[in-house]
Amino acid sequence: MKKKLLALAVLAASTGVMASDTMIETPRAGVYADTEWATAHGGPRNDDYIPSIKELPRYYEQSAEVLEGAAVLLGPTRGPNGDFYATTALDKGHSNLTAFDGEGNIKWQTPPWQGADDFDPGGVIAAPAVDKDGNIYISDANQMWSFSPEGEVRWVTPLPKPTVDVEGVFDELSLGMEANSITNPFFTMPVNGDDSTAYVGGITMFGDVMIFDRESGELVAGPVNMPGEFDTHVLSPAPGAMSPPYVAEGWGSVIWTYFHGGVESSNVPAVHPETGMIYATGTSSKSEDAGAVHGFTFDPETKKIDFAYEAQIGNGSGSSPAISSDMKYIYASDENATLYKYRTDSDKEYVWTSDVAGRPASASLGGPGDDKIYVYDERYVYAVNPETGLEDWSIDMHEFAKDMLPEGPIDDPQICGFSGFHNGIVVSTANELLITGVLGYEFGLTGCPTTDSGEGVAQTEGGMIIPTAQIQGVWAVDPKTGDILRDGQMIPAEDTNEAFTVPTTDGYLLMDRGVLSSGINKTFYPMTQAKFGDDNKPIMPQGGIEVLQGKDDIKITAAISGRVMFDESFAKEDSTLRLEGKGNKGKLELKGEAEGKRDVTYKVNIKSNKNGRDVDGTIEVKKDKKTVHKIKIGKARFNDRSVEGYGVDKKTGKKVNFYVADWRSSGEKGDK
Repeated sequence: MKKKLLALAVLAASTGVMASDTMIETPRAGVYADTEWATAHGGPRNDDYIPSIKELPRYYEQSAEVLEGAAVLLGPTRGPNGDFYATTALDKGHSNLTAFDGEGNIKWQTPPWQGADDFDPGGVIAAPAVDKDGNIYISDANQMWSFSPEGEVRWVTPLPKPTVDVEGVFDELSLGMEANSITNPFFTMPVNGDDSTAYVGGITMFGDVMIFDRESGELVAGPVNMPGEFDTHVLSPAPGAMSPPYVAEGWGSVIWTYFHGGVESSNVPAVHPETGMIYATGTSSKSEDAGAVHGFTFDPETKKIDFAYEAQIGNGSGSSPAISSDMKYIYASDENATLYKYRTDSDKEYVWTSDVAGRPASASLGGPGDDKIYVYDERYVYAVNPETGLEDWSIDMHEFAKDMLPEGPIDDPQICGFSGFHNGIVVSTANELLITGVLGYEFGLTGCPTTDSGEGVAQTEGGMIIPTAQIQGVWAVDPKTGDILRDGQMIPAEDTNEAFTVPTTDGYLLMDRGVLSSGINKTFYPMTQAKFGDDNKPIMPQGGIEVLQGKDDIKITAAISGRVMFDESFAKEDSTLRLEGKGNKGKLELKGEAEGKRDVTYKVNIKSNKNGRDVDGTIEVKKDKKTVHKIKIGKARFNDRSVEGYGVDKKTGKKVNFYVADWRSSGEKGDK
């Protein structure tokens, strides 16, 4: 029989809107909407890459919270009109598909779920797919749906019963229906540029492939079960994860079973933009204990589904395959976290395998000129070299925890150390990566591991160790080096993410809240909360989607020993500078004034003459309106949003070093 599929690495358990005529388009192949995030992994190649974002805003502030109280596991996706779409799994009497704008205003929702004919919780395992016309496609547990951008039902088509024997598998969960959800919709590629030849398809959690007409909803091909056999088995969620009221009673087990290997298909198919081949991971038809990347085609004339590709990988893959930017290669991992690279036109032999990561993960890719593969394990985020399969760089999330959390709690016999892990897919833009992480502590339910002095073997005094979640954050990373950008500043989140952090071209950042780590926090909170101070408590679940608005108003946080830093001992006061940064034919200028604490003010006037070199100007510091420092710049250089160098303090005659960081212009085209 068949092997279990490992979790799709979207969940990691140990995880004013612009009008369409003003949005910056992200070219997407075929009929996928030209938006930043038209489907579960961004676009048809599953690359998690947004090329249209050249530079992220320097600052983000929360502008809205949508769907609080509901676990949101994927998405949200975005339509050409600027609206976002997200699914939930709330109980009867609640809607489970919502459209909202960047300010958090709900535009429309499906009618509350009351029975089998309504949109039910089965859609929560998928992200709505959006086509060029803004039409939305999504399955619930027993139907395939299409909605107009305004929320009108275009069509709804019943899903046929599974072609394999899964009768009664979810009966004990009292779902009120037989779940047969399509895991994530995809669009087939047009023939000769004719969009009418592009259809919408999907693979159910039981491995049945189906193709629907985009205009009428007619089931035109399938169901055809993917090659290989599988025994579906229901799994129980971790304590507190995906539990009511964040998901309807019973549906937490369906979700956990989907994401943790109890069903045949738990990944997002990738569609080759040139050949139209559709790739999905599953079980091998050639080997008893192996998995495979299956490839199939759909002929719009004959309406035939043809499986033509089966690249062998290890057992238990739930990884969404990703296609490289040159479209020559495909990447997928197995349950042992071995990453495979195959040619998209040959399933005979892999190009290489890599054991860099320690956790099965859907690989994220950089864009043209980068093309690194980004994966992660329980502690590190890795960049894998596309030529060799070897590690190019890694980021240690434990170090983030050590830097940002107090060390005091580790003195408690049940606090075993720091914990930090990546808990969402890496998202790449033209010049930056976004990584998400949960930082906390390792909590031993009945004690911490001890070392046997005789043999030096770490042992645990009974019970299990769980990671607490004190901080959820997002960091920007240089894809070339793995360096943390923006002086290491974290974009904070209020609940644990577990899936995607989606930036937009109009400055928003959306984070879905899967209520996984925070749900576990809540379960064990009575045991853990007394271990931590009031400003270091574990995160409690909120659910929904957090919407952050990017700020480019030249706001910078500065301190005499910090953002604006001198090597004198004077005045370590915090302030806010509002600086103008202008660039014109290689000349850069940074100027402005700031009011600090205790009547301290700063005045900055810096400019360059030769593309960032030969910097001159002054930095003046006043206290009680009296100048106490006036630095005449001797030598300095402009970096990415910072200036550093040295000068002479005219008040003291001493040489001083300075560093002005985190400035950014908001203004017009050509500004630095």
